[in-house]
Amino acid sequence: MSWRVDLQAGARNAIVVCLGVTSNDRFLLVGDEGTSEVDEALEAAAAATGAACLHLRLDQYAERPAATLPEALVEEITRFRPTVSAIAVQVVAGELASIRALRLLLVDDLRCRHAQMAGISRQLMEEGMAADYVEVAKLAARLHEIVATASVIEVTGDMGTDFVARFTRAHRWVGGNAIYREPGQWGNLPAGEVATSPLTVDGVIASRVIGDQFGRYGLLSEPARFFIREGRVVEVTAPSPDGLEQELLAYLDQEPCSRRVGEFAIGCNTALKQLTGNLLQDEKFPGVHVGIGDPYARETGADWSCVTHVDVVASGCTVNVDGACIMSDGAFLV
Repeated sequence: MSWRVDLQAGARNAIVVCLGVTSNDRFLLVGDEGTSEVDEALEAAAAATGAACLHLRLDQYAERPAATLPEALVEEITRFRPTVSAIAVQVVAGELASIRALRLLLVDDLRCRHAQMAGISRQLMEEGMAADYVEVAKLAARLHEIVATASVIEVTGDMGTDFVARFTRAHRWVGGNAIYREPGQWGNLPAGEVATSPLTVDGVIASRVIGDQFGRYGLLSEPARFFIREGRVVEVTAPSPDGLEQELLAYLDQEPCSRRVGEFAIGCNTALKQLTGNLLQDEKFPGVHVGIGDPYARETGADWSCVTHVDVVASGCTVNVDGACIMSDGAFLV
């Protein structure tokens, strides 16, 4: 086996604790060459429960980036009829739409209990996936109680982050619980965030971690700054690396809503002690992140959509909810 014993705890957490896989299940894993050691650990954990397992590799069905969902992959998945699934692949620029289509097939059409693990790595399995998700869920529940009726949340943080987000009760707060035990339930792993689609956002967010295709830059040496007015990004500065600023602007100009803020989230996985540069885990780091683009309308109840979605992470946050401080310099007070 190419994976070591230290991956077993995280794999078992994902398969047994979070997804509740049993011998009655058919477990589907879609991975790729770059995540092979993690994929093998996940498959071994699922096989140990007695579940029937099917491990497919995206790169064997399509040249990457896979701009569309390969028909042969869809046929094989449909034939297997999975009850539980995970997508554990590398993040490749240009694949957001196809990965989303794959998730919708698994969750909406096949009603799988599903873990979204695009971007997973050994480090994330050993850190974020080793968390006590019972405790994470308890903190998330407390946060849900606080933010469910929030009108205004003010955020300040490291490197100049200073913004105000306003909310409507017509949009649902979701997430936080890593336990996906009902058909059609899904979420990211590692987990630990509560999120909604804000009504509007004004201010600046400084981030050393950027999602989607920008994950290849890792943890930035200097933050990119996103200036937001009435819920839309109006300016971006990114001193390094060379070319990042232009790439960000091109990304945000792909369609009319690509500059619109679609998500506001509070990370609540307190097992995480430092940022890694990998958005899949860092968006769960205690603090705040904002998603620019798609608002996950199916989950939040927002009335618009977008084909792009890129997350940016603020750190060292102080967070005030309707005037009450719930986090100071990155430490929860609830």
